[in-house]
Amino acid sequence: KAPYQQSVKEGLLLTTPGKTIAYDFIALRIGELTKEHKIEAVAFDQWHFDEMEKALNDVDVNLSCVKHQQGFIGMNPAIEATEEEINNSRLRHGGNALLTRSVFNVKVISNTQKLRMFDKQKATGRIDPATALVMAVGLAKSYDQGQGSYACTVI
Repeated sequence: KAPYQQSVKEGLLLTTPGKTIAYDFIALRIGELTKEHKIEAVAFDQWHFDEMEKALNDVDVNLSCVKHQQGFIGMNPAIEATEEEINNSRLRHGGNALLTRSVFNVKVISNTQKLRMFDKQKATGRIDPATALVMAVGLAKSYDQGQGSYACTVI
């Protein structure tokens, strides 16, 4: 079992109050982060995003939300972008233990077209932080509003 309480104590994981997802709590924290960092967009998985979008709108968070497919078509370019950043020493995570564990849990599968994605069923533990990282790097690599290159920072 993953040591989530230790990750919370170390400030690596923020939990929401209660036993269910508190979208309003998450939206407020995202709003705070947009004030602390230059966040112009977030990638999202469409599952339950309507609830997250409503919560973001309710607290007036002005942020571009970009849909990110979780299958081979969406994940392959994001995995490739992340590999490129790692291979060129442009991606560092500061020794984040939660992210490290998550990366080691990832199992990658390929289809007949050699496209790759993470397989949650074959994973040896939680992979959500690794998935979020790959989605963020893929977004940073592809996001363009005419202002040049974008940086991706793990926060």
